[in-house]
Amino acid sequence: MTKPLIGIVAKEKDIRFHGWSVNTTSNELRAALVAAGARVIALLPPHHKRFITPFPDAEILSPAEQSDLNETLSLCDGVVLQGGTAVFRYEEAVVLQALSLKIPFLGICAGLNTMARAVGGRADLIPEPHNHYHPEQQTTHDIHLTPDSLLARIVGQTHFSVNSIHHNTVYDTGLYRPVGTTPDGLTEAVEGPADTFHIGVHFHPELDWETNPPSARLFRAFVTAADEYRRGKGCQI
Repeated sequence: MTKPLIGIVAKEKDIRFHGWSVNTTSNELRAALVAAGARVIALLPPHHKRFITPFPDAEILSPAEQSDLNETLSLCDGVVLQGGTAVFRYEEAVVLQALSLKIPFLGICAGLNTMARAVGGRADLIPEPHNHYHPEQQTTHDIHLTPDSLLARIVGQTHFSVNSIHHNTVYDTGLYRPVGTTPDGLTEAVEGPADTFHIGVHFHPELDWETNPPSARLFRAFVTAADEYRRGKGCQI
């Protein structure tokens, strides 16, 4: 049986080896998706596209690049926007096209921030001191979910503990609905329109899905939504 195809949006890194530039995806994220029943590919960005931070005048996609992106996304049954320190303009284009096609979408950490920016929201630094950057801790704080949210239905509970490895938060979620908050009142999760599977979270479920049941349930639900989307397209690759 054909499995759903999930595209992870690769991030360009300023690492060079004999003049090569490098695009990367998270091995942990790939493993979580494969374990949930997906096939996984990397979605490579256009060449030489400056990232938003620290360049507010970062380049937008050309018409030809946008057309290529649209065609590539049409092959995918789901898309993941991974975390990372740099946020790229082409990632916003991915968000908007995925919304347009209603492709199941999962944004993680910086991916959530990009989701908000793409639809008119705002993300910025969390004022110091804060309790949201602890890469050494398996769990850092709790998350409280809106009871009627898709995410709450997926994980089967409205409170659970999460890890936390970020310095930014979303102050305006744009057209996305905030559905998860931290004990200190920051947005920790968002969702898209009711007829889509668009979820963004600030925690990293790819780092604890083997030990934290809510994270595993999120990946399984995402892959299930992608499989349903695949069947609705009426095509296989």
